[in-house]
Amino acid sequence: MGESQPQGRIAAYLTLVNNGSESDGLIDASSSVAENVQFHEEKIENGIATGGD
Repeated sequence: MGESQPQGRIAAYLTLVNNGSESDGLIDASSSVAENVQFHEEKIENGIATGGD
């Protein structure tokens, strides 16, 4: 029996924490089960979540 492939849209969430003294960032991602990967940023300021691309 082969691997089942997910259908439709799938979301994955993560939190990046940089404890270093220099700037750091996520610049690329790939997936073995998706044709493309997109980044979206969400910030919470004063208890309100805002998002953008």
